[in-house]
Order: sequence, then structure tokens, then C-alpha cells
Amino acid sequence: AEVAERYDITVLIANLFEEEPGIQLRIIEGCEDLPCGACLDLAHAFIHSKKKLSTWVNALAKNLKMDYLNDATGRQDEHLALGRGRVPFKDFYKSCLKKSVEPAIVFKMPLAQALQSLKTVHRLGLGQYQMELL
Repeated sequence: AEVAERYDITVLIANLFEEEPGIQLRIIEGCEDLPCGACLDLAHAFIHSKKKLSTWVNALAKNLKMDYLNDATGRQDEHLALGRGRVPFKDFYKSCLKKSVEPAIVFKMPLAQALQSLKTVHRLGLGQYQMELL
């Protein structure tokens, strides 16, 4: 905790195979002496959970610092460009706007797909968030 404070580090807890956001929340709430937040991997939530992305955003809203954004067909995380799979990323953006949440967006895909995704985000008028390539 001392090192995190000295270097202004926030530890982000990401979802991997969880079926609901409660596990993430409990871990974050258990970090009493450590600055913690949530990282929502949209494709993982879409693939491994029956909950809508709006449920995840609503549950994690006050802790949501970052999102990994890429598309997927639903069976595995293929790291597809936005619009090439079935992840309802527009619903994610709408949920963030409703909750006044502005997480950093990280495109978790190869560069060519990330550039294509940036065009999709711009075309849909969803480019008000900070975005990074990973």
C-alpha cells in the first residue's frame, strides 16, 4: 500500500471467467489499504456471463477505471475488431453514459483491428472516452 501511494498506483481487478460482477466487487472492497478499482473485460463478460453488460457497468460503476474492449462471437475471446462479433458494445457505451462513468478504453486486439475499431467508434459517435491500444 505504501508503494502504491508513493507512486500513485491503483491496482485494477479484471474479470476473467466470472459469471457476475460480485466477485470483483468483493475483492475490491477487501482492498482496504490499497487503492483498487475495476477493469471490465467486455468480451470475457459477454462470453462467460449471462448478465447483460449494463448489469456489469451498474455494479462496478463507482470502481470502474478501465475497460478492455474487443469483439467476440461468444464461444471464445477472438480479439476481433468492433462490429465483427456479437459483443453489444453500444449497450456498454450507453450504460456508461447513464452512470456518468468514463473509464479508459483499451483496445485488446492486433493493431489493424484496433484501427478498424477506432473508425467504428468514430462512425457511431462514441469517441468521447480516452482510448489506448494494447
